[in-house]
Amino acid sequence: MKYSKITFVQAFNAMRIFFQMQYDTTHADSIGTLCGDFNLWKDKPDWKENPDTFDPSAWQDWMNGVNKLIHDTNANQDPKKMLLNEETAFSCMQNCLQFFYNHTPWEDIDALLNKIKHTQHIHSDPIWQEWLQAVGHAINGTYELDVYS
Repeated sequence: MKYSKITFVQAFNAMRIFFQMQYDTTHADSIGTLCGDFNLWKDKPDWKENPDTFDPSAWQDWMNGVNKLIHDTNANQDPKKMLLNEETAFSCMQNCLQFFYNHTPWEDIDALLNKIKHTQHIHSDPIWQEWLQAVGHAINGTYELDVYS
């Protein structure tokens, strides 16, 4: 499964789906909290294009993760206009999780971050396969995530 380009928001939703998939596997409270922090409010008309997370610092962690990718790759783009591939979106997710962990150093988040850091972008890596599934769900809208009014 290979997708050519995904939007900034699709990458964000892929990350949310991936975190939810990790929670569904581990049932770790801290990963559940992570998922909750990244839930979205739909109280404005353009919420799908300009999401707001339950915890504003979660959105800032996402933006920090994207901006780190932009800095690391010497890209000079508006983050919200970027098109990402699976690898660059994965890097944004990893960066975001690292920023989250920096201010919430929970053991289960550390374990997830270590799994992500050691993921190989190959078909046989189970974490990579879960990521690709999350990307597919984000593109196709086939995974229901919590959104609140």
